Amino acid sequence: LAQIEKQKRILEEGESFPDKITTEVQQRRKDLLKYSNDLACTNERLFDLEYKIKAYVETT
Repeated sequence: LAQIEKQKRILEEGESFPDKITTEVQQRRKDLLKYSNDLACTNERLFDLEYKIKAYVETT
């Protein structure tokens, strides 16, 4: 009887294990998407500022 309870507990732990990993993977993907978007916005601002600086230098 104790062996059956132990096996049940192991199975329950095994069933919950993939959910935790999936959640971690989803969180990492969410983080990656956020940081990629932040980088794209930063690059766009950099491009705009470089354009403005170039235009300013040409007018002075």
